[in-house]
Amino acid sequence: LAGSPPPSAPALPLFGAGAAAFGGNASWDREGGTLVMNVSGVVGDAAATEVSFYLGQGARATNGTEVNATASGARFEGRVCDGAALRATEEGRFEVRRLLYSTNRTYALNRITITLQPNTNLGGGATLTIAQLPAANASGVPTGGAMP
Repeated sequence: LAGSPPPSAPALPLFGAGAAAFGGNASWDREGGTLVMNVSGVVGDAAATEVSFYLGQGARATNGTEVNATASGARFEGRVCDGAALRATEEGRFEVRRLLYSTNRTYALNRITITLQPNTNLGGGATLTIAQLPAANASGVPTGGAMP
């Protein structure tokens, strides 16, 4: 949705069951097609987190289904584990990265739903970046899912 309405916004409202984990808002960069969500709660690994938002559809139809999601400043939430030290044994990544558009009609109001599930809990202070919206991976745009 790069280049489509609304213009870039520092506080794009989020809604849905997972919106509270991001303080109910995200920032939107229209020119880059980038959504940035700051974790204020916990994005847990036990179940997928789903958030939705509205953007105007541009002159181009949307077709991607897999979101390009990355996390930075990721903080792992500690857990009680009967005295044993908890260590990360593999790189953090998103096990689930889905994208759903309510319509692909040009110039229509589009409800976009993103579903993410990391392989470890992301605590407050982490930043999730959703890049290259629309995720046109059907036509060769690479998708990612790393959490450095």
